[in-house]
Amino acid sequence: EPASSTELGPTELGGAMVAEAWVIDSPNSDFGGYSALALSGDRQFILARDTGKIARLTLARDGTVSRPFIGALAAGPGIGKGKGARDLESLTSGGPNGAVWAGYEHSNQIWRFNHDLSRAQGHVGPRIMREWNSNGGAESLARLSDGRFLVLAETTGGPHGGTAGLLFAADPVAHPRSAPLSFSYDSQGKGRATDAVQLPGGMVLILHRSLTLFGPWISTLAIADPALIRADRPWHSRTIATFTRPYLSENFEGLALDVGADANAPRPSVWMVSDDNIANWQRTVLLKINLPDGVMRAPAHR
Repeated sequence: EPASSTELGPTELGGAMVAEAWVIDSPNSDFGGYSALALSGDRQFILARDTGKIARLTLARDGTVSRPFIGALAAGPGIGKGKGARDLESLTSGGPNGAVWAGYEHSNQIWRFNHDLSRAQGHVGPRIMREWNSNGGAESLARLSDGRFLVLAETTGGPHGGTAGLLFAADPVAHPRSAPLSFSYDSQGKGRATDAVQLPGGMVLILHRSLTLFGPWISTLAIADPALIRADRPWHSRTIATFTRPYLSENFEGLALDVGADANAPRPSVWMVSDDNIANWQRTVLLKINLPDGVMRAPAHR
């Protein structure tokens, strides 16, 4: 299906720079509603929606969209019809074979796919996640550089307030009997965590969203140190950028590291995607964010 983009223009938000902002559209009725984002190569995007369907596209620097694809994953929880069956909310990738892991709500499962999501390699329904809210589960999923996996719930409560978090010592699909570290994430008024990614220096970048009655969407980027995760106290983060009116007020849910960026650069870049909720008054927006100077080494709130 054809797809197109419209440029919104760059802007500075605190120390973060919106380097690129694109509205992506397609006449395909299965386009939109994206809750998760991954990159399979430089400017090669995988967008996943909460019915388990995905879109793939390459976005040139001039906004040209090429190689678009929209279709259903070959496997997943349930039979793949409707939000409750394959509510795909998070993606993360990495490892020697470029595998992609997907986090699902309702079923509260984690699935692993090959690099292009054409084949499932296995899945797990961690025992502790079976108790999570059906519509408030693995909203954030991040593979850390040391092979651990971080999972943040959307609404399920944590053991010390805030929301539930899990830290797996290794790939949970490969080690289905392993028990993760259970902890609490306290967003401290930033809203609900919708995605997370580890930056090259080791810090974790967390995307949040909040919506007040009759108010705009507010999206907040914050950093946190995974070395400070403990079972007996909440994990905290520090805000580095906020997105709302008058510039951008969208339902941002997906976050991914820019794989084309220089790993040694002091200002790493990430991409964000918004969920238009399949509503004609909302948009699918892709943002490229250059993070503030030194953010990889900045200490989190202790």
